[in-house]
Amino acid sequence: MDNKVPHKPLEIKYVGQAVECGTLDVFLKGIVHQPVLLMPLERTLPSGSQYMRQWAVHLTARPSSTGPVYYATFHAAEVVGIAQTMSLTYPYRFHSRSVLARAQILKLEVMHLLQQELMEHPRVSEVITPALYRLPDEWVWMAKCTSARLIYHQEHWMLKEVEA
Repeated sequence: MDNKVPHKPLEIKYVGQAVECGTLDVFLKGIVHQPVLLMPLERTLPSGSQYMRQWAVHLTARPSSTGPVYYATFHAAEVVGIAQTMSLTYPYRFHSRSVLARAQILKLEVMHLLQQELMEHPRVSEVITPALYRLPDEWVWMAKCTSARLIYHQEHWMLKEVEA
């Protein structure tokens, strides 16, 4: 019996040319008055006899032409199912005919909130969207980043007020 876990090989061409940032704060500390590229993402994956669709917002910045690309991916929504039996599974559970439209709204909320937070930050010179520095899909989708201010509350993404 073969107990090896199957895996898809990942070819890494430029070790050290990308830095995954687990939080927005870490991402912002890596740049100094830089443009940030913001890109909405969507993908569909087989999941048994069904499909999983995911929506995310991906940030990239490159502080210098010879340095690494800093990146962070913020997951906005996930839907599982086929045809009329699709259900939202992230950030909350929801089932209706409008589930795909609801996922799109959640993606737009995350995108606009991140854009707002970036434009207000002194380390960001401008936000360019839709744009990104290209990285392997495995890196982009495996990153699950957070922001201290970006929260999910009552079926919507929103920015938490800053405490004085």
